[in-house]
Amino acid sequence: MRVTWEETEQAMMQIACTLDVSQRGACLTGVKGLKGPGQIIAVRRNASEARFRVAWIGRPRTPQEGRVGIECLDPGKIIWDVDFAKAEEDFEPLETTTLGKAANPESYSCFGTVRVWAEDLASQCIEARLTAIGLSGCQLGSAEQLLMNSQLLLEIHIGETSMTFKGVLRQAGVALGVRVEFTHIRRGDYRVLQSLVVQLSRGKRDGVESQPVEEACGPEHICLLYTSSEEQLAAVVPFVRAGLRRGERCLYIADDKTTATIDA
Repeated sequence: MRVTWEETEQAMMQIACTLDVSQRGACLTGVKGLKGPGQIIAVRRNASEARFRVAWIGRPRTPQEGRVGIECLDPGKIIWDVDFAKAEEDFEPLETTTLGKAANPESYSCFGTVRVWAEDLASQCIEARLTAIGLSGCQLGSAEQLLMNSQLLLEIHIGETSMTFKGVLRQAGVALGVRVEFTHIRRGDYRVLQSLVVQLSRGKRDGVESQPVEEACGPEHICLLYTSSEEQLAAVVPFVRAGLRRGERCLYIADDKTTATIDA
């Protein structure tokens, strides 16, 4: 397919391929030179064309490298030759034999969001907070509507990483949230899960000092030291911008420089 966008005073055009598609968007490979999330592009396949917004661009040296996630801006317009009413996602079992004998069932703290569909909720989708994930399951902050042993479909988002699972609700508790045991994973996502768990198991402590502040996320407490408002905003602005691009909520506990900070 052909991907085009406007850049300065000229139009850019590249040929790309889809890795997967949905009614809401797609994951592309082969597109280079995009500015970043939020950029508007046009995608043309055969005689059909639609406008898309860049949702994320895979960072180098990650499982998402070379990939671009896009979401459609034209309601109801589908340019893919797919009958989504009959299409089913391709899943593979996630069993002990798949994980391997050396697999660590431990879950590691992380920050993310989860969209959950359950059989007992019909087609209703609920959103939950992801607090931990491992090779065999994940922990959700809260999901009161779910019943024990419910069959679930989970769409997990951690920063720019997205994975889809089927699972079963095994544990519920007011303090600990709920534990979901994975049973299936979308084909192609297991390598992404492995890479993520390896990163989390190493701990973030070793990489905190060299990590750009806009990539910092998770349950840990971050304290910023600064000697001027310029130093403060140089860190705060990219941090908040990155969070808003990921669709996260922003809570600002105001000080005496409220207006200046919001304007920045």
